[in-house]
Amino acid sequence: MAVTAMQWMPRPVVDSRTGREYLKTSQTTRHYLGFHFSNLISTMQMNISERDLFDSYLPAYEALQVNRTSWTGDAGGRAEGIMCSYSSFNGVPSCANSRLLKDILRGEFGSTALVQSDCCDSISSIWNKHHYTESLEGAVAAATQAGTDLCFACGAQHEQAFADALKTGTLNMSDLDRAIERVFLTRMRLGEFDIEHPYSDVDEMLMNSSTHHALARESAAASIVLVKNDNSALPLKTASGAYRNIAVIGPFADCGDCYLHSYNGKPSYIVSPLAAIQEVAVSLGVGVLFSNGSHIAGAAAIAARADVTILVLGLGNQAEHECLDRVSLNFSSSQEELLRMIRKQTMPTRSSIVLVSVSAGPVFFDETLVDAALIAGYGGMEAGHGLVDVLFGYVSPSARLPVTYYAADYLLKVPPEQNYSMTLGAGRTYRYLNESSSYPFFRFGSRPQ
Repeated sequence: MAVTAMQWMPRPVVDSRTGREYLKTSQTTRHYLGFHFSNLISTMQMNISERDLFDSYLPAYEALQVNRTSWTGDAGGRAEGIMCSYSSFNGVPSCANSRLLKDILRGEFGSTALVQSDCCDSISSIWNKHHYTESLEGAVAAATQAGTDLCFACGAQHEQAFADALKTGTLNMSDLDRAIERVFLTRMRLGEFDIEHPYSDVDEMLMNSSTHHALARESAAASIVLVKNDNSALPLKTASGAYRNIAVIGPFADCGDCYLHSYNGKPSYIVSPLAAIQEVAVSLGVGVLFSNGSHIAGAAAIAARADVTILVLGLGNQAEHECLDRVSLNFSSSQEELLRMIRKQTMPTRSSIVLVSVSAGPVFFDETLVDAALIAGYGGMEAGHGLVDVLFGYVSPSARLPVTYYAADYLLKVPPEQNYSMTLGAGRTYRYLNESSSYPFFRFGSRPQ
């Protein structure tokens, strides 16, 4: 999966005038290693067996670091940087862990990637959370000597700690020189010190061009996964008179910037599912009935008047984001009740319900209540247009699920997240899931049949 993601990373461009290779962006993979429990962000202790380490936790990083001196065919698997995590790996904080950063990354992977810390706290936590060193001075020295090159977002306190470490001899200038060399090499490859390079004169209007708008729409549609489609509920009919009304219901049908989620830029516009469906409905002469679902009985009554209901549910920043671990695989209770009530009210008319899930992580829902289901992710600025392209059959859904969607009781059958074993209990990921203990809701790699 890691290599697949890297296929879309821009490759270096050689300047025809100078013969130099330039990067458009510097990609960094994170968090190295095994960091997946946000509620213990600064103190997490990872105890990973050698089998799980090399069989499950390292391969994604290895795929993006091995043979970094040349592009690996069409896969293009190369990352310019790698970020060490807050957590401690087998007793040693990751950013001060010479086994991770020297023996494995530099030695076994042969990587020359720039290693940066996760914000400033993954350096400070070496001292004040993990208590691996007795001072911040010791923490910056341990991290640099282990192979961390860049103290990301560090401030005056860290600068003083570096100065003190050099003065006392805790840190050698040769260690700092090595780190600085990697930092400046990346900056040079980005062209930061050149007056002219292939990306020095990119017109800002190009970034908001119609070509890029079309690419955003294509990306939104291409990321949608069709996981259920009974009785040919999709694509929706476009013939004249096929529908009188389409109901668009749910808290994620028209919710502003919720389709961006987090770590995002600010696009010039955002098209919601409601707005996009209204555009198509006008051209077809079909009415659109809308409710955000906050009044469940009223929303269900609207669905009962429609020939088909597009129910847009989701998670959003309220339920999934950095530093927040989900404790349930379900939609919120109010959204689940909304789904049940709409199904109940539409039973007499037998009108179809198409569920659209706006979420990144897996979600369990009662699939018997819907005729079709789409996993839409966070589609970005063109989320709505991408969705209608799939709903009305202008684009055939072809994406596959990048993760396993577990059953509702799965979390009760695996050990706590602090336990990194892949095989205990019901097992983790599609490779080790014990289906006799917890049958998957939707399998990893699921696609339209």
